[in-house]
Amino acid sequence: MKRLTITLLAALLGGVAQAADCIPPEGFQPASSPAPLHDIIKRDAKQRVALLNVWAIWCAPCRKELPLLDNIAQDENAPLEIITLNLGDDPAVIDKIYDELHITALPRDNHGDHALLKTLGGVGLPLSVWYVDDKMIAKSAGALHDGDALVAYARCLNDNREGSQP
Repeated sequence: MKRLTITLLAALLGGVAQAADCIPPEGFQPASSPAPLHDIIKRDAKQRVALLNVWAIWCAPCRKELPLLDNIAQDENAPLEIITLNLGDDPAVIDKIYDELHITALPRDNHGDHALLKTLGGVGLPLSVWYVDDKMIAKSAGALHDGDALVAYARCLNDNREGSQP
């Protein structure tokens, strides 16, 4: 039943049917947004699949998941790009937190405001959003715990997409 629901929702999302064959990690639900990733954050796309993580200093679960995301971002062969975006904290405080947590591969200079949550359809932090080819396909409000599941999902998205290319 879960696979059927995901298949139907992915088909309705238009252009992201490749996600139908891939089961998102626990806590993620199919989603869409009229705002493509490039409208939310300026970046040099390194991967077709990206995970946007929105966080803030005051959010304890956000800080807890940063090392997990950093471990994935450190892997040059990871099948996804990890993009972190901080909501409104002082850059010096962000640097201090990154140093305390030994974060080395996540961006330090991506900032947004609380209007971004509305744009993404989020209501709280942490918020993690999957994008394929700049289009939102799934999101989760809540802490991430399983890095292997994130990488496996990204691999599946890449494999299915590549297999469906003309």
